[in-house]
Amino acid sequence: MSATLTFPVPMTSTSRFVVAGRTIPKNLPALAITHATDAYRSHITGRLGTPQLALAREPAGLRWDPRRLKAVHPRHRAAEATLHRACEFAVVTAFGPITDQPRGVQVARAAAYSWPGPSTASPQTS
Repeated sequence: MSATLTFPVPMTSTSRFVVAGRTIPKNLPALAITHATDAYRSHITGRLGTPQLALAREPAGLRWDPRRLKAVHPRHRAAEATLHRACEFAVVTAFGPITDQPRGVQVARAAAYSWPGPSTASPQTS
């Protein structure tokens, strides 16, 4: 006897990465392109300004409380502390068809991790 298992797959997915720091530069696209690794620079450049990759500065009063995020592993405690102390945030959002995965999320993560200096990137997927 055989059985069929069916489950819905969304047509699109949204992934967000939060970058926390004392200050977040105003020109996020230039920063992401300048400091991205060579492997992702062209992908970031091609997607910026489209729903596939959006960069936005946000004040400390986010829609969620970053102090509620806790590091699972002890080696991430420094990143947790940075997230809790941050004055400003940048949110990197990737939106696209499910067929663009995992590349869409990889590009967004590369953009988030391109920030130089004392900051931390934390993923949120929805």
